[in-house]
Amino acid sequence: MALILVRAMNKKKALNGLADIERHAKLSIIGKPRKVSLKSVHDVTKRVLKQEPRDDIKIAVLVKVQESTTTSIMNLRKIHPPVHVIVISEEYPEYEDLNKEFSKSKIFDGYYSSKNKSSNSKKSNWRNVINYLLPFYTSYISKGSFFKTSRLLEFPFITFYFFNNFYM
Repeated sequence: MALILVRAMNKKKALNGLADIERHAKLSIIGKPRKVSLKSVHDVTKRVLKQEPRDDIKIAVLVKVQESTTTSIMNLRKIHPPVHVIVISEEYPEYEDLNKEFSKSKIFDGYYSSKNKSSNSKKSNWRNVINYLLPFYTSYISKGSFFKTSRLLEFPFITFYFFNNFYM
């Protein structure tokens, strides 16, 4: 697990940078990104860049990722987000301080994960049921007997039977 410090000129660029980290660098963000003060990350930035950081940076965001520090660095080198991205490993003396500040700081508003959630959700199960039963529905309706008789009421029971036997 690594901490990633994102420094941006405005909120829009910070959100774009976070999305790039997740989509293009293929890093798994743990929890929600946290907004931290620029003063607290000034020393880390100065140490990594080995020069005085830029003054036009207005937002600093800390993110925890599931991947290791090395993997994070290698994946981030392949992309060019519109923000300054600094990977902070456990070897840095500031890691513990930033990790404590991460747990205390406010959540960065406006960010949501774009990665797919698990396929075990109820919504996807219902989609599977509908996709499975759709050919039966269409063949039943095309015979013409669906609307002529009182079989209109049979259809929900078939779906209920299928769902209870195969998905619960």
